[in-house]
Amino acid sequence: IKPKTKFELHLMVRSPERFIKHYLELKPDCIILHVESTQKLAMLIKKIKDLKIKVSLALNPKTPVSKIIPHINDIDYITLLTVSPEFYGSNFQTKVLDKIKEIRKITKKPINVDGRIDELNAITSVKAGANSLAVSQFLFENDFEESVKKIKKAINSVN
Repeated sequence: IKPKTKFELHLMVRSPERFIKHYLELKPDCIILHVESTQKLAMLIKKIKDLKIKVSLALNPKTPVSKIIPHINDIDYITLLTVSPEFYGSNFQTKVLDKIKEIRKITKKPINVDGRIDELNAITSVKAGANSLAVSQFLFENDFEESVKKIKKAINSVN
């Protein structure tokens, strides 16, 4: 794999506004904010966008899509977590596939899916409308190169 290197900060923290100045100094390509993490999303989005940094809003599996609607025109893409972040090792939650479809009806903005992606749910996620997949654990559970081939084959079978 030789992807173009991007530097994203996925802020899985409460009240990211407390540290936003420090995150911005790092000059990432994108900052991913959780809608559940703050009451100051609009302010944070503006502050980040003013510096020409992309913004993604992340939703936990339990959070309804309606939470991103007020900000949809101000962000660059959406990140959907397919696992509960408070439970390491939890399984891919298939109800997120319905969220992908729901978001796809509202916007053409890219949708990133993150959490327990494997060769099977990679296919269903892409079919539902996801544009990118954050694959991690699957790559290291078995032979790395073989796992990469499986994921690529799965994605190519849909595209």
